[in-house]
Amino acid sequence: TLSSYWIFKFQNLTPQYANWSAVGQNGSLSAAQGFTLKGTGAATATQNYTFVGKPNNGTITTAIAAGNLNLCGNPYPSALDADAFLTANSTVTTGSIYFWEHYSTNSSHMLLDYQGGYAARNLVGGTPPVAPTGISGQGSSSRIPSRYIPVGQGFLVYGSSTGGTITFDNSQRAFIKEDNASSNIMFRQDSGSASADRTHDNREDMPSGNTDTFARIRLGFDSANNYHRQILMGFMDNLATDGYDVGYDTEQIDTQPNDLYFKMGAANLVIQGVGSFNANKIYPLSLKNSVEGNIKFVLDDVENLDATQNIFIHDNVTNLYHNIRNQDFQINLPVGTYTDRFSLRFSTSPNLGVDDFNEGDEVSVAYTSADNMINISKGMSNTTIKGVELINMLGQNIKTWNVDHTTGNKIQIPVTNISTGTYIVKVLTSKGDLTKKIIIK
Repeated sequence: TLSSYWIFKFQNLTPQYANWSAVGQNGSLSAAQGFTLKGTGAATATQNYTFVGKPNNGTITTAIAAGNLNLCGNPYPSALDADAFLTANSTVTTGSIYFWEHYSTNSSHMLLDYQGGYAARNLVGGTPPVAPTGISGQGSSSRIPSRYIPVGQGFLVYGSSTGGTITFDNSQRAFIKEDNASSNIMFRQDSGSASADRTHDNREDMPSGNTDTFARIRLGFDSANNYHRQILMGFMDNLATDGYDVGYDTEQIDTQPNDLYFKMGAANLVIQGVGSFNANKIYPLSLKNSVEGNIKFVLDDVENLDATQNIFIHDNVTNLYHNIRNQDFQINLPVGTYTDRFSLRFSTSPNLGVDDFNEGDEVSVAYTSADNMINISKGMSNTTIKGVELINMLGQNIKTWNVDHTTGNKIQIPVTNISTGTYIVKVLTSKGDLTKKIIIK
């Protein structure tokens, strides 16, 4: 039997655990509202559930306020196209969906005894959930949510900075069979890109004319106590940038004591979508380590990237490059949080966007710490100085100054509110770019 007590929902409320609301056997659930349900505990491998009533069709809406959390569910008697859903709701949500996976070994009602974690998906792809050590082998799951959300599947979404109305409609529906060869028990997956005449046959709705050639890297992290976190980077050409892009960047919502993520400002990303692949780019990584011991960076998977392309983890402390395409990178780390030590790179000599400059053009750059000033002088040459950039040692642009209209042969730029450290001053001129390394104290 099923326990009616354990039916709960989470509808348009602040993301606090206490806001789970009991539904029970007499409560109310609207179409597209997800719910949690305890299993029967039956000894059989699977349990059948029967839903009775008229199937949903057409447009279904539900409200979500700014920053609130909503447990949704696929309301249709067909698969839901996650890409279509995310695109249609990109202004009212954060552009990401999260799936809870509850492990079959979990038989406790106590929260502290729960075994499971949150998988994530956006327009770049999906990542598997993470669970505590000892659960499901090395403390993780191999189930990655793919494009099609099966019938009856629930998922979490967060409201954007404005919120609004979450909309489900028939354009987001697809005929994808649950016995698809590449599907698994929890998340149904697309098995290919075959097209079909859907008028009089029973073939599935596969995307046509949309061959996915985007390069992706699945970077894995093994902690000293056998947590495994996978983070995903997708090179999405003109669809994404190095900044935060709704639908292409997904924040981690269940950060573990031992964890890895892409760092973008205050955001910790489990999925990061960027522009076209560029071997000179550098992507910072942040790492949490609650147990002293050996941690490991591993390459879980690579998609659509040249097989000869090196993939490095760079250690800013040792200044060593570790090619994880050839061998896992293992290092002993004490307890701590490492926000600027490691980075993902593709070249041992990344170009910071610096071109060779002819010193005969008499342009010089100096930094004076007494007044925190960048001093640029161009002598009597006819070189035009177009702009000045300040770049940190990870290759990130910190500040940009437009000096195209500055008159005279000397330019002074005050540098304020910059953390101490080593930086590159890049001067963009009509005859090339000049760089100068400076130390801000």
